[in-house]
Amino acid sequence: MTTDHGRRGGALKRPPGDLHSWPIVPLAGSRTMGIDFHLISNFGALALITLAGPAVIFILYYRRGAL
Repeated sequence: MTTDHGRRGGALKRPPGDLHSWPIVPLAGSRTMGIDFHLISNFGALALITLAGPAVIFILYYRRGAL
């Protein structure tokens, strides 16, 4: 792999005519994307925040008898 130390600050160059094998990420020969667990956990955290915030406020008001 070659590097470009010119204007782009050391960014990697793509070999000419080699579009499918760069960058090389060996994933046991798999061509599928797989499951993005970080994306799923981020949506789970958003769901918990969205549900837990109003639930806490509801419980506080309910215990004070203000509902």
